[in-house]
Amino acid sequence: MPFHYEDYSGTDLDVIQRLSPAHYLDQYRNERAVQSAILRGDEEVILTNTSTLAGLKEPRYVHPPYIHQRNPYEVKFRELRSPESEDGLTENDIRERLDREWKGFRLEFLKILGTGGLGSGTLWKVHLEGGVTKQVVIKVPKTEESYSEEESEWHKRYEGSRHTVQYVDLAKMASDARDAYKAKYPDMPCQYDRGSDFISDEATGMPLEFMSRGDLFRIMKTASTKRLKRFPDKALWGIWECLVKGAAAMAYQPRANKWNIVFENDMEKAEANGDLERFFEFLEAEPITHDIHLDLEESNILAGEDSAHPEQPVFKMHDFGGFSFAMNEAWGHRDEKFYWSRRKPTKMTRLTPEQVHQDWDTLRNNLPGREAVERFEGSDLTKGNPIAGRYGVWTNIFILAKTMEAVITQLYFVHPFTSDDYETMDGKSGRTYGWRLNEPEFDFVDPELRDILCECLFERPIDRPSILDLLRNIEARKKRGFPEQLGDLKWFWRKVFGPFATKPVRASAVPDAELDLEEVIRTNVMSSAERDARIYGDELDLEEIVRANRKGPIP
Repeated sequence: MPFHYEDYSGTDLDVIQRLSPAHYLDQYRNERAVQSAILRGDEEVILTNTSTLAGLKEPRYVHPPYIHQRNPYEVKFRELRSPESEDGLTENDIRERLDREWKGFRLEFLKILGTGGLGSGTLWKVHLEGGVTKQVVIKVPKTEESYSEEESEWHKRYEGSRHTVQYVDLAKMASDARDAYKAKYPDMPCQYDRGSDFISDEATGMPLEFMSRGDLFRIMKTASTKRLKRFPDKALWGIWECLVKGAAAMAYQPRANKWNIVFENDMEKAEANGDLERFFEFLEAEPITHDIHLDLEESNILAGEDSAHPEQPVFKMHDFGGFSFAMNEAWGHRDEKFYWSRRKPTKMTRLTPEQVHQDWDTLRNNLPGREAVERFEGSDLTKGNPIAGRYGVWTNIFILAKTMEAVITQLYFVHPFTSDDYETMDGKSGRTYGWRLNEPEFDFVDPELRDILCECLFERPIDRPSILDLLRNIEARKKRGFPEQLGDLKWFWRKVFGPFATKPVRASAVPDAELDLEEVIRTNVMSSAERDARIYGDELDLEEIVRANRKGPIP
């Protein structure tokens, strides 16, 4: 008989106790089981050697406490406030560290881009020999402890990739500019020949390339707020191509580094020479690097300008390090706790079946040594666990497809995390977490894109397409062309990045009246609407409530 437990806010679970010889991971396992059950919207949870939630850490929630975990809940991008910067380094703090003489260049401070708990993202203009200037971002750590050399090493791991944010070696940049200047003007003195050698460390921070269009979260929030509900197919495929190529760089660039090759450059050469399929066939026989990035969501996908993307921004993966793992190196070396630890969601909005699937509840405890970890290891998905803990390149594919689903639906997150039966256009079948894409309101999106995303969102990693499958699919789709005319895409992105339309304000209005009304409605009307299970309907948001309140009370 299950033990009914209703204590944590928003949690209503029946506990099924499973007895097993005591194991040092029991509490860890039970806490992850409760978290995953809530995220799946389950009403039961299987716990090991206990019939109560007492003593377990309280789980995190994505649904409000007044909504039962089994009930659907969703939030659009436009319903969110942009993340607020945390208290951190001041401009003076930052200048004190970096505004000094450096050998080969001078740094000119431009602005603070954002501040978090670990430090600040800052924008600088680099003045090089010969009058050359470039803009770079320097992530300045708040304290010595918040600096991560590991993060810079992860960025360097994908050096040369067009679809991962690049580490900038300022010392090398300065040396190259100096050499070019001296070659052209051998008798002229150098302007920046004195100063300290720049070393990326806990004092200076980490230099990265500047992505001028911000992150995908803010882009989606802007598009959603402006009611740009329908992204053109060519824009959607363009974003998807960037994300897939970023995943491909993670899969192939680490091995290419051994031969001083840039994977994406070789792929582009093969395409230009008409040898792309031969290039893919060569890669079929090459080992793949199973690097995973569990913090890969909209705020860690940055957008910028690139001459290779004349019609729309280039999108690049960012923020490697703390939640990046080289699974090839983990397999055969990590203990069982490593895999159970990865169950903890990094971002509650971008989950994977590998982390929260109910298969975890069926795993046996107390397996001896290697037997306990072998079930999680390897690229052969016909062996070991089919889903639970099977992290690999397919995990990145799932997260990126979930990100594309968010771009199409403009839903920042949905609860619960559930799958449904699906059959692809070419006859493959399985359970997909992308079922929402097949609802009638998204019929305007290219069916082929929705189909491949549903396949990427299959529950079992073995059923998902490979990186090469996705690259082939994208190339085939591009060859067939898109309905958008020349210039349509540029016009669409101008609407996204352009200013918001201004609204006339009555001359008699108090200057801050609009702002005050919005704040009152945000804190009162919107919260009560949510408590009443969103009685105002799916499309009624803050702007519409404000308009209604100008005319009178909402019916």
